[in-house]
Amino acid sequence: MAMLNRMKQNVSSKSMSIYNLMIPERSDLREIKKRVDFDFIYEIVSPFYSEFNGRRSYDPMRLIKMEYLKIRYKISGDNELLAEIQDRASFREFLGIDLTEALPDRTTLVNFRTQIGIKIMNEIFETIVDMCKKEDMVGGKHSVFDGTNTKADARIVATRDKIYKEETIKKNQF
Repeated sequence: MAMLNRMKQNVSSKSMSIYNLMIPERSDLREIKKRVDFDFIYEIVSPFYSEFNGRRSYDPMRLIKMEYLKIRYKISGDNELLAEIQDRASFREFLGIDLTEALPDRTTLVNFRTQIGIKIMNEIFETIVDMCKKEDMVGGKHSVFDGTNTKADARIVATRDKIYKEETIKKNQF
């Protein structure tokens, strides 16, 4: 069992200057970082960590935020997520990772998810969504249509679809 580690989210002034040049002031991630307090995560995950024994863990708040980025930006896997974090200043700033700081490896993410389990992950993300709703950051209107991909020859060909065209025209005439 690892020891719970709350990494300081201090980004050097040099890195912050670069982030400020690269990231729009009103970016979504900056808004979330300002308006959502992620500190509740420590309390929820603390039973999975030792208070005094083991090596220091990677900050669980950062790991949850990484999972958030994966969901929010539809990133398909851990390797792709880590590549995006390495490449995107907005992700690094959101996570509180300095430009010179190394990222965790993929195994750290896998072990973390395995350790806390899906039930705890869902509880954390439900809390984050609730906090975003309270801050009016999540809209309540959402429309979904069936978008199932199906192989089909859907174009109308005059010689093949003459009957279909005639029926469609009759149906649509008033």
